[in-house]
Amino acid sequence: MLSSNYYNIIFLFVNVIINRIYKIILVFKSGYAKSLLFLSLIINFISLPLYNIAESWQAKEKAIQEKMKPMIYNIKASPIYRKCFLSYLNFYFDKIYKLIKKS
Repeated sequence: MLSSNYYNIIFLFVNVIINRIYKIILVFKSGYAKSLLFLSLIINFISLPLYNIAESWQAKEKAIQEKMKPMIYNIKASPIYRKCFLSYLNFYFDKIYKLIKKS
């Protein structure tokens, strides 16, 4: 029930806005192809700030990964890590992952 409310609040609102913009453009351009083209351009310009935000998040994440890289390398180089990783792989292939045998 809660997910239905979120759907009604967010997606139907966006749907109504897009439909109204499309109908307004359709009145002025009087062609379906041109209306869809302009609607696509409007949506791209509206979503452009979201792309910039995502790129900034990605840059922050990459900086964090670069900062952690030497320590991760040291952990992976240790024999204890190898032993734990190999035991995990053995467990995974024995208990979880089953190969399909061809008959």
